[in-house]
Amino acid sequence: MMARRFQLACVAVVILAAGLSCDRSSSDRRGDSGFLGGTLTSPSPITESPIIAWACMVVSPFPTTACEPARSRSLRQRLAAAAVTAPSTPVELSSTVSGHTVTLAWTPPAGGDLPTSYVVEAGSAAGLVDLANFDTASTRPGLIAQDVPPGTYFVRVRAKNNVGVSALSNEIVVSVGGAAPPCGAVPSAASGLLASVTGTSVFLQWTAPVGGCAATAYVLEAGSATGLTNLANFNTGNPATSYPAAGVGAGTYFVRVRASNAVGPSLPSNEVSFTIGSAQPPPPTAACGVERWAVKTLADPAATSVNASPALTTIAALNGLEARCSGLPDGRTYAPEFQVYEVSGIVQLTRNEDDRDVHMALADPNDLSQTIVVELADPACAGPSPYVSAIAQARSQYAGLGSLVGKRVTVRGVGFYDFAHGQTGRSRSCIELHPVVSVSLATTTPSPTPTPTPTPTPTPSPVPTPSPGSTICNVAGPIAASCGTASAVCKDNTYSCSGARSGTCSGHIGVSCWLCPGALCNGISTSEAPSLPNMEAAFSKERHEL
Repeated sequence: MMARRFQLACVAVVILAAGLSCDRSSSDRRGDSGFLGGTLTSPSPITESPIIAWACMVVSPFPTTACEPARSRSLRQRLAAAAVTAPSTPVELSSTVSGHTVTLAWTPPAGGDLPTSYVVEAGSAAGLVDLANFDTASTRPGLIAQDVPPGTYFVRVRAKNNVGVSALSNEIVVSVGGAAPPCGAVPSAASGLLASVTGTSVFLQWTAPVGGCAATAYVLEAGSATGLTNLANFNTGNPATSYPAAGVGAGTYFVRVRASNAVGPSLPSNEVSFTIGSAQPPPPTAACGVERWAVKTLADPAATSVNASPALTTIAALNGLEARCSGLPDGRTYAPEFQVYEVSGIVQLTRNEDDRDVHMALADPNDLSQTIVVELADPACAGPSPYVSAIAQARSQYAGLGSLVGKRVTVRGVGFYDFAHGQTGRSRSCIELHPVVSVSLATTTPSPTPTPTPTPTPTPSPVPTPSPGSTICNVAGPIAASCGTASAVCKDNTYSCSGARSGTCSGHIGVSCWLCPGALCNGISTSEAPSLPNMEAAFSKERHEL
């Protein structure tokens, strides 16, 4: 309430008449029963001998006429009696702050009948009136408020007479008592948007922006196709990071969320889609794809060389494969494209593509920022593929699962590198599972997570360690690591397969030892290897002598 935020302190009113003094000993003085406290603040002279009336501090949202001088009240009554139309809008609202005293000033309306007073509104955010909404009981275009509590206030003013009130003036932001000024930028984008569907009810949840200006509310957008807002576009009005909706009509929805504050909305979050009721099949006239299409549908000559025994892995591990996002050959070329993988992930999005694939974006359950695209091909587009029955089975399984967004699924599919072209859910390595040969709801027991590469799994034997004073680790034979044949042991007990000493283990604390035999051993024996501790001791001695 305004009485608790702003206390009026002698609001001066310039009246084009004569004879009123602002001293309490004047002929307009009333008894203490009408005086609630206040001191006089004189404006700069506007006329040669202005008459200044005042209003005193109030304890209610609307000051009473008992708290203003009689001649000011008489003038307001004459103005009200003459009014035929409401005032137009006051403009150029401004403020100055000194300690806990706020001075507001504005320019009176240029049109309509004269105002008899002004209504000041203040809120904790743009457009709100949760802190103040009160009548100044004065014709003066300004007021002084003392003892204003610390905080940030969003302030507007309206002109008023007996006919009505004007539209809002410009809004200003007032910071009092050391309060941090409002953030001057839109928030960062929200992330991790998920949608859960039960019947005709949808529950949306997301992660608030990290860093930057805080979000005071969120804007939800929904369209009938990706990127559109033709179905919904509204502000939630609060900073909660979830939103329930009931009685949603049948159809497919593409939804995004934007973080918002007084400056404006952020960029959109990730987009999710879900279907209420029966999903619509792709248009029957849709054409099959073209780019690397034989590889995508296992119809290429090398498809018979694909290892159909699924390698259990994680979405995060597939993101960690070597990135191949451009310059891809037409044929099946890279090792991951000769392997069926099995992953478990949370469905972020499903949609029917123009090439008749069903596009699914999955997120790693342990790291939602790690995503991958998996595609369910249309068996009618698989041509002479020997795996057309598996492709058809996967599409049938998908159709029987209903809405999947927000649910955890297990997917088997063949590794496939795709060109980076802005696809939603693309992995960092540009690896996809295309085509999918099996899809099901994930069981409660998590699948094992071995290495995603087709190279031999490293033996579980202890990691070699060098003898004291040596940088060589003598081993019985080559060591198979996830990166290939190991050439060095890093200080974090991982292997490096580097072919040159320079830069080896640079991201793993440094080299613990070179493996002999190995690519970087170079025939150096243990006795010939330089002693790092002794070198450090020598350098230490030289520094000490200097």
